[in-house]
Amino acid sequence: MTTVFSRKLDDIPATVDAALAADASQVGAALGHGLARVCHAVGSGGSAIAAQFLATCRDGLGGAPTLVRTPLQFVLDHTSLVNQDVWLFSAGGANADILGALRAAVNRGAGAIHIVTVNPEAPLAATARATASATVHVTLTSGASDGFLATHSLVAALTQLLRAADGCAHHPRGGALVDEWRAEVRHRLSAENRSRSRDLVPGIKANDTLFILEDPRLDAAALLLETCAWEAALCAVQRTDFRNFAHGRHVWLNHRGEDTFLLALLGFDTAEVWLDLERHLPPTIRRATVNYGGCGRFEAACAVLDGLVLIEVLGHSTGVDPGRPGAATFAEHLYEATSLTTLSDQLNWPVRQKRSALNRADAPDGRETDLCERQAAFVERLGAAHIRAVVLDYDGTLVELQDREAPLSAGLTAEIRRLLDEGLILAVATGRGGSAGDQLRKVVPEQYRPSFWMSYYNGALTLPLSDVLDGADRVADPRLDPVRAWLSRTPDLAARVRDSQVQLGLEAIDIPDFEQFEREFDALNVGGELRLTRSAQTVDICPADACKSTLVRDLARQQGVEVGDILCLGDSGGHGGNDFSLLGLPSGVSVGQVCDRPDTSWTLFTADVQGPAAVQRILSALRKTHDGHRLAIGELCGS
Repeated sequence: MTTVFSRKLDDIPATVDAALAADASQVGAALGHGLARVCHAVGSGGSAIAAQFLATCRDGLGGAPTLVRTPLQFVLDHTSLVNQDVWLFSAGGANADILGALRAAVNRGAGAIHIVTVNPEAPLAATARATASATVHVTLTSGASDGFLATHSLVAALTQLLRAADGCAHHPRGGALVDEWRAEVRHRLSAENRSRSRDLVPGIKANDTLFILEDPRLDAAALLLETCAWEAALCAVQRTDFRNFAHGRHVWLNHRGEDTFLLALLGFDTAEVWLDLERHLPPTIRRATVNYGGCGRFEAACAVLDGLVLIEVLGHSTGVDPGRPGAATFAEHLYEATSLTTLSDQLNWPVRQKRSALNRADAPDGRETDLCERQAAFVERLGAAHIRAVVLDYDGTLVELQDREAPLSAGLTAEIRRLLDEGLILAVATGRGGSAGDQLRKVVPEQYRPSFWMSYYNGALTLPLSDVLDGADRVADPRLDPVRAWLSRTPDLAARVRDSQVQLGLEAIDIPDFEQFEREFDALNVGGELRLTRSAQTVDICPADACKSTLVRDLARQQGVEVGDILCLGDSGGHGGNDFSLLGLPSGVSVGQVCDRPDTSWTLFTADVQGPAAVQRILSALRKTHDGHRLAIGELCGS
């Protein structure tokens, strides 16, 4: 009697014909454009096999690393995805897990998101089309459905990726590849070959353990065997590479050798590694080997086809139809659970970023912090505040770090002038000297400059913007003399120090070993009179009583308002950053790095909205009221 799974395999050549007739140029362009970037390939079950094959293709083309993840792994990763690619694989495109992964990719600021699915009308595709950074790639099948295990959708995805990768090669094979792949599919899924394959794993039983020892370049095929054997309850499976097996898993053979079958998937490079193991194995251990030569992407795709045939064989041997194995009544509830989507929504970028900061610190008092609750409280407090003034950092906040000498953008300039016209007090606290004031005088109308305060050198010197900072007005701070002497003993650094009399500055790139530099500074600074601060590009040493937050407290006293009524914006909010103290105030909002303090120094947007772009959005959300300005917080955090 022909099984459901066997009928699925019978129909796969028609699916390959449909996939080969489709245009693969869009997938090829996406693959080629992303080769230089780190890539995250995400999928569950059979879709994880397609994700693994993408990694095989990228590796063969010399691409940057590809991280293959399940949706849960991907959702729980808190790193930024700016300038990185994400590929999401889902045949049906309706499962809550992959929808949660898409939301995580958007929140983490993925540079490009690629959806691979056979269902163009699914929620995944529809949501992706409404996302600027996402592209939907529809793989065509013959119209046949997968059934319980991934078959048609998997082979269709492999076919498109195989063609796409060929298009990215130095010498694409084009039609020759199409003909060779079509022929291989027909041969490997032919009735004759499937019948011969039964001899590969003779006598395997449902209570056996199948050990898949693999060349890592054949990960996609090994993953298929592991996934399908478990999902269809054919037998227990262990999957590992040859040498990892040798580091302890061999004990299983000593105790359960009679109930174990070894399947070695190898190539030319790993054949001797396998033989080095096999020659020492007891002859009673059942085993089989399949050699896939160079283990390139074409051979890896053929191995996946062989894997599907082997699953059919295992089904015959164990009396289970892999296409209809008999799922439990509770199975649908497990598959349809929406908890991962809910979790992904809770883990917005600000929460992820703060969690990363807490994980770096790993302090006992932060391990049980409910960051979702703390973020909600911070946002509520920010929205309720009557903003009487705004204090901003300069580099990385008002201008991009990589273009610090550029003028402020037209959008930021317009917002600054609007707020000044509305009577809001603005001030800047910067680690720089007079160059920041020179740039701001091009932006701030003359009538507002006397009341627009500039705190230079991380709070060491404060002047109204109307006053030009003149070095002749400053007296060298003697507390910096020990550091001046120390740096003078290092000629390479001494020549690069910017001595503003009240602060010593260096470019971060000029310090080859910052940890060593910091240790030597600490040895000099035993009394704590000095402070070392960093931004993304500079390292500054200044008196400990010079602080950006001093400007905020002075403004609060002058205006007779609370410190929390002054909005503080900066980008270097991490420990040691020169905005750490500024953003530690009650209304401190970061547009870059954050620290592990859970009640302040939060970001507000997704990972790809930082620096001047984030500042412009924040300033544009400030609305004048009869009692100061208020932030339209729903407009900000709902975007």
